Order: sequence, then structure tokens, then C-alpha cells
Amino acid sequence: MTLGENLQNLRKEKGLSQEEVAKALFVTRQTISKWETGKAEPGVSNLKALAELYGVTLEQLVLWETPQVVKHADSTLHDSHVKERSLSYLFWTALLIAVTVMVGIYTMENDRSVSIPFSLIAMVIGIWVRYPAMWIVIQCIFTVSLLFSGVILFLGDHMGWLHLLVNGGYILVMYTPSIRRRFGMKKNVPMTVLGITGPTGAGKTTALREVEKLGGSVIDCDVVYHELLESDLTLQRMLESAFGPLRNESGAIDRKKLGTIVFGDPEKLKKLNTIAQTATVKRTQERLEEYRAKGKTLVAIDAIGLLESPLKDLCSATVAVIAPPEVRVKRIMARESISEEYAWSRVRAQKPDDYFTQGCDYTLWNDCAGPEEFALQAKTLIESILGKDIQ
Repeated sequence: MTLGENLQNLRKEKGLSQEEVAKALFVTRQTISKWETGKAEPGVSNLKALAELYGVTLEQLVLWETPQVVKHADSTLHDSHVKERSLSYLFWTALLIAVTVMVGIYTMENDRSVSIPFSLIAMVIGIWVRYPAMWIVIQCIFTVSLLFSGVILFLGDHMGWLHLLVNGGYILVMYTPSIRRRFGMKKNVPMTVLGITGPTGAGKTTALREVEKLGGSVIDCDVVYHELLESDLTLQRMLESAFGPLRNESGAIDRKKLGTIVFGDPEKLKKLNTIAQTATVKRTQERLEEYRAKGKTLVAIDAIGLLESPLKDLCSATVAVIAPPEVRVKRIMARESISEEYAWSRVRAQKPDDYFTQGCDYTLWNDCAGPEEFALQAKTLIESILGKDIQ
């Protein structure tokens, strides 16, 4: 039995129609049909959602026909965490060994004896013990050693300052993220990256605001590119090398001049898109790493060209925001104060809705009566995706 046949059988066993499944997963009915006929395969996030909807395990859902895909997605995440944590433990262990050697050398030269603080031994043992209770025990040892040895026993003596320095350093080390995770005091929460795309005027901004309300950050690729045009000398040199002098009177890249050069020339436009996409993707990746280092658990990438760029592979899930053409025209006219004729030309020039809905994991249909209703719909979907990722 193929994956598609199994999906169809499970759906029928639950008495669900393709429309009902599509609504539950925020995708189109055509997408469900393609999954069941084998014309397309659901992504990992959708496989998890289907397994939950049909009340089966992931292994039962895929019938072991695509275990490598699922295993690769899960094991890659697991391996990255293991590697990250192992490097952290090795770093702190090396630091503690270095401190031990330095303390030993110092005491040997000054007191003709080797002194190893008891708190250091506790720290070395504690790093490799997985019991959260050790967190409290070691903190108590550090505090007592700091107060007794550093303040009371050797007050005013060089050994007192040494104990203050060593034990104070250990307390700081104990509160680093990698050590706190080791003791179960801080959990590894993977960062969910949502890719938001869709045609202009569909309501992506409303969906992105919901991401921010949930504590997430937003990376607008258009803004990233415009910032790079102003500040990235490498990008500026590449553009001028490809299209000739582009500076205006102030010395900045003249975007209108650049647009005039590539307008109506498919080859030049393709070259510009390649240069711009390469620089934008690189900077977006850097920002993702910055957010990951800060402990962010939710970041959204806003890019109309998401599906044809490498950024898609960085996303945990992709969402297409779609709205009826006439609605989009009204929004564009109100937002940019342009004529209806020009607004329609903008809408017709963009890719069809199927391009976005078939390429994304989820679809948000913005045919709501007002922005508040659509915002609630977007919030519901985002929370649903976050809930699946956390599980």
C-alpha cells in the first residue's frame, strides 16, 4: 500500500471528507487530493498533523515507506542539539581543568603545596551528573566556600582573594545556559521559523502582527534588501559591476535608475534577482542565528519569493496568505493611493494563487469580513503550528 492509499483509507475510516481534512490542516482540498493520489507528498509538519488527526502514529501513517524523510528531519534537529551541548560541556570542562592547573601552580609557588578548592571538585562531578538536585547542592557548596574560605577564613590574605575569585567564577559558570540545561533548569526549545508568503494585498502584514503578538520576531526580506543596498559595499560593487554606475548625487545606489535599467529586459532582471537574492538570503540567515542565540522560539520570514529561494529550506513550516483578487485590488488602492487600473495590473502580474497554495504547508484564506476576524484566524493557525512543533 502506498502512502497516498493509506492516507485515503485513514480519512475514510474517520468518516472525513477531503474538505474537512483540508480545513483542519489549513490547506486546499486539491492538496489533499494530490497527497492521496501520489501526485505530491506532505511535508514533515503535515505528516505529524495528519497522524494526530487520524489518531495513529507517524510510523503507521507512512507505513515505513518514507521513514528516511521523517528520520532525517528529526535526527538532524537532535544531532544539532547534541553537538551544541557536547561542545558546551567540553568548553566548560576544559575551562575548569585550566583553572585547576592555575590554582595548583599558584599555590605550589606561594605555599609549597597544591590546593584544589572543594567547590571545584563538586563542579567537575556535577557537570556530568544528570540529577537536578545536584544544582541546589553545588550552589550551596559554592556559597559556603565563597563566604567561609574567601571572607572568613582567609580574610585579607591572598588565599582569601583566590577563593573569592575561584568560587565567584564557578557561580557565574553555573548560570550559563548550557550548564543550566544540563541540570534540567533550562530546557532546549527549538526555534520555529515560519515562512510567510503570498501575493501583494492578501493580508500578510496582519498575519505577521500576530506572530509579534505571540512574542515572535519578523524578518521582512524587502526591508533586508533595502538596508543592504544602503550599507553593504560588496552588494553595491556587484550591482555596479553588472549594471554600470548606479550612484546618485549623495553617493547612494539609485534604486529608480537600477529599476529603469532592468525594466523590460528579462536577462538583466534575472541577473538582478540572483544578486539580490544571494545577499538577502545570507543576511537573513545571519539574523536567524542572532535570534537563535538570543533564545527566540518563534521567527517569521516575510518573502514574496520564498518558495523559489533557499530560505524555504530554513523554515519549519510555510504559510501562504491568499485573498480574492478584487479584495487585493481594493487594499492596494487604499494602501498606495494608486488607480484601480494600475492596481489590477499589479495583481495580474503576480503568480497565481495555486503557485503559493501548492508550494506551502498551510494556507490562510483571507476572505474575512474584517481584519480582526482574519487576525484571529491567523493566530489560531500559528498557535496550532507551534503546538505541533513543541510536541
